[in-house]
Amino acid sequence: MILKAKSGDITAQLALGDIYRDATHGVEQDYNLAMSWYLKAASLDNNPKAQLKIGHLYRDGFGVPQDDSLALEWFLKAAEQGDAKAQFNVGAYYIRKEDVERALEWVLKAAEQGLVEAEYVAGKLYSIEGCHKNFDKTMSWLLKAAEKSFAMAQDAIGDMYRFGQGVPKDSERAGEWYLKAAEQGDASAQCSLAILYKSGDGVLEDSIKAVEWYQKAAEQGDANAQCNLGILYMNGDGVPQDFIKGVELFVKSAEQGNTIGQLKLGMAYREGQGIERDLEEARRWCEKAAREGKNAMGLALLGAIMRVIGIILNKDDSEAVRWFLKPTEQGNLNAQDEIGEMNKNGEGIEIEATVASVRYPKATEAGLAKGQYQLGDLYHQGQGVPQDDDQAMYWYLMAAVQGLANAQNGIGVIFKQGTSSSPQDYSMAVKWFREAAEQGNSRGGLSIGVAYHYGEGVEHDYEQDYEQAIEWLKKASE
Repeated sequence: MILKAKSGDITAQLALGDIYRDATHGVEQDYNLAMSWYLKAASLDNNPKAQLKIGHLYRDGFGVPQDDSLALEWFLKAAEQGDAKAQFNVGAYYIRKEDVERALEWVLKAAEQGLVEAEYVAGKLYSIEGCHKNFDKTMSWLLKAAEKSFAMAQDAIGDMYRFGQGVPKDSERAGEWYLKAAEQGDASAQCSLAILYKSGDGVLEDSIKAVEWYQKAAEQGDANAQCNLGILYMNGDGVPQDFIKGVELFVKSAEQGNTIGQLKLGMAYREGQGIERDLEEARRWCEKAAREGKNAMGLALLGAIMRVIGIILNKDDSEAVRWFLKPTEQGNLNAQDEIGEMNKNGEGIEIEATVASVRYPKATEAGLAKGQYQLGDLYHQGQGVPQDDDQAMYWYLMAAVQGLANAQNGIGVIFKQGTSSSPQDYSMAVKWFREAAEQGNSRGGLSIGVAYHYGEGVEHDYEQDYEQAIEWLKKASE
């Protein structure tokens, strides 16, 4: 082979480069020699396969200093000759640079040649804002990839049916697509399938299968699965109760930036469950969840969070608006918070949620809990802003860790009802309801009373539960 390569045989040169790159055939790995043979092949007839391989070495920094610009230069040489994999790599470069328009242009070139990973990415690009969002095209490209058994595309189609993105919601069909991907080992699909089995949404409820799929996904490092499996261990739900195991899973999830995992780890530190009680660590993890939650896993809130309702002044509200508008023009944060509240509730002025959505961020940026809670509520309700439960959860948490009772109660409601990515957790719900109730929040107290009445999230003792339920319900009615 070496003789052929030296005589100018491009196929032999490429093969020899691969051998040195991958350390096969008993040869010691040598990226420099690999690069040398690829360069020889590229120089002979502008060979696109060689150019692509050189681009990979520069992209990954193997044998040469890592250099995205040089990688792009070599990818473009091959891409302009029609090499689909090179076109895809050019698209991937622009995705990393957050230039979705140029990314789509190159990814489509590769997808139109049938490159399965490009078909998948083209579908995903059409599903985001700023890239000619078109769910019909998303589904079309994802189906092309899914029909070739590309697991990530099958998982993505499952998401579209589960959340009703461009198609009617259909949990049964979602489950069918998740299963296709899960059986190929896709961790995200395994976690989603576990959620369906746990809730009985679109499939027959089966806690055993839920645990099995969570375990498969968690073992692959899926943060959502680790968190959800941790919840099951903490509650003894479908598995023997094991606080230590639960906390271990929360740690793995939290360290990957999973918001709920961080929050649950913080609460475990606070309660001393499965880990030594440490209030400083509890606070650190809860605050981390609030600050980083904006970019964490997707949460679809299934129930209504009660909005803050209140009249700012007992006087004429139109007059109040006129006076509050003056300081907001000068950047007074409390006034911006209040005028946002009045805009939102239509007190004294025509309801204009869009105005409120502009006012609240000015207050939230300075850390005002009330504004943070209200902005979260706007996102949850889709008033004046696109409905976005990721943003809603982020702002609720920001307010809750500052001690705002309404936000704490709201988080309790979320845990009680469960989310699209996390099962119900009555014990966690009760903890947050208690946080709110201990500040005099009537809804938190009412929720605790109901929890004791039904034995949800509390140690179940019928006589004691009855007394506790009556006590909390009385407090709520005061």
